[in-house]
Amino acid sequence: MIAPSPDWFAGFQDLLLCRSSNWVDMLEITVQPWDAGTDCGTTYTSSNCAGGTSAGGAAVNIFEFTASTTTSANVFVNNNQVLPVATITITRSGYSASPAASPSPSPSPSP
Repeated sequence: MIAPSPDWFAGFQDLLLCRSSNWVDMLEITVQPWDAGTDCGTTYTSSNCAGGTSAGGAAVNIFEFTASTTTSANVFVNNNQVLPVATITITRSGYSASPAASPSPSPSPSP
């Protein structure tokens, strides 16, 4: 969640941690702000949408902020560029020769 709006957030998806049959040792991701579409309006103090989403239905429309879709305060834009809100670093803490060589967990014995 990115304050003060409860429907703004930062994150990523579809991240591949295995490349050419090897685990990535370290990966740094710069993330942009996203809007879940549950507030109806273009300011920090916009009211919640009737029906739960800006579309008025059950589906949530999630879109990345762009220079043309940011709030009137332009809190995420500088010189017409959307600013990143975080950098996430993922570091491998263990070792496995390859994803295929990872052992399967053994079932726990029954008490």
